[in-house]
Amino acid sequence: MTSSALNAAAKRMDAFAADSGLYGKRGVADARGRVRFADLAAGVYLVSRVAVADANTRYTCDPFLVSVPDAGDAASAGAFDVTVEPKFADAGVPEQPDQPTPQPGNTANTGVDAVPTMVFAIMCAVIGFAGIIVSHLRRNE
Repeated sequence: MTSSALNAAAKRMDAFAADSGLYGKRGVADARGRVRFADLAAGVYLVSRVAVADANTRYTCDPFLVSVPDAGDAASAGAFDVTVEPKFADAGVPEQPDQPTPQPGNTANTGVDAVPTMVFAIMCAVIGFAGIIVSHLRRNE
């Protein structure tokens, strides 16, 4: 069976299992992304991603089939300790809404009342200049 045929079969089996609620065992990945199932009987297992953490919604993973024991590795002679690494695909960055381009004279309304700030700045400037003038006049006396 080709890898494409296995992929198609896994997708059909996953759809059937999801519709029928046939998932036998569930596991949650640890911080390193690992899930471990122990004491599995010999057979072919469907591995499917049934829940996704919010931080991982950008990445997709097709369901896949795993053989226990691993009959594909001649050196293992039917190893029951099988390690699989699913292939994840980047679904891309979610589209961001278009940001309007500001036009000259069309400033953003931030909700800040700028008039009191301007009045305070002008008063500080006037008091500063008055202080300089008074200081200059006292020196000349």
